[in-house]
Amino acid sequence: ANGTCPEVTETATITVETLAIGTFSYTTSSVCADGADQSVTLGANAVNGTYTVSPTGLDIDGANGSIDVSESSAGVYTVTNTIAATAVCAQVVETATFTINALPVVSIPAQPDYCEGDEVVLTANNPGGVTITWDNGITDGTPFNVSSSQVNYEVRATNSLTGCANTANVSLTVNDLPV
Repeated sequence: ANGTCPEVTETATITVETLAIGTFSYTTSSVCADGADQSVTLGANAVNGTYTVSPTGLDIDGANGSIDVSESSAGVYTVTNTIAATAVCAQVVETATFTINALPVVSIPAQPDYCEGDEVVLTANNPGGVTITWDNGITDGTPFNVSSSQVNYEVRATNSLTGCANTANVSLTVNDLPV
């Protein structure tokens, strides 16, 4: 009645959520196909969401991002950690690149039987053009005289760009000289 408005008080509840953090990495971003399995290292205050991968071929645990290298194919992959949106905060998406490098291909052609002291040339089949090393002092494609005391040889192919290596073995049949 005095021309003033009555005082009005309203109460509201405000919910403030911290935006989730999904940053992650792996101990190494690149491994050889025979390398160790990999687990996720989360960034500061980061959480696991759902992990997916593109393209297919990487065996990944969707809950924690761990990678089973032995069950995966060689390739370059994008791993995504997706944290679902809430009623207040938007979806969070973080990615990391992970590479599995193929092992070099190496083989040794079948060998004939030899006699003690025969000249032998061992040459590895090496379609990838990687570095070839033999054990027992053998040089790829270089003649040597075979002995019945040494009949097992191993060749190692190493890719200098990735550090990945693979081996092949051969056992020679070396006959004693006729008496």
